[in-house]
Amino acid sequence: MKALTRADLDPSGCSEANCTHDHSRLWFHSTCHPRAALHACYKKADGVIEFRCFGCEALVAEIQVAEIQVARA
Repeated sequence: MKALTRADLDPSGCSEANCTHDHSRLWFHSTCHPRAALHACYKKADGVIEFRCFGCEALVAEIQVAEIQVARA
């Protein structure tokens, strides 16, 4: 699974026709256990936040954390 970035997430919404939901926030749910909680883990080695299903540990999503921009004098 490719880690998602802001470019992937910002245009995302639901696929419901005539949807009236607020898409300014995205909520992650597993397809295997939709009502189960998720485990979230930040992996320092590659700067990725990983979300896994609490029910079966299946990978739900990986989010690439943006690099810090350091201003140079």
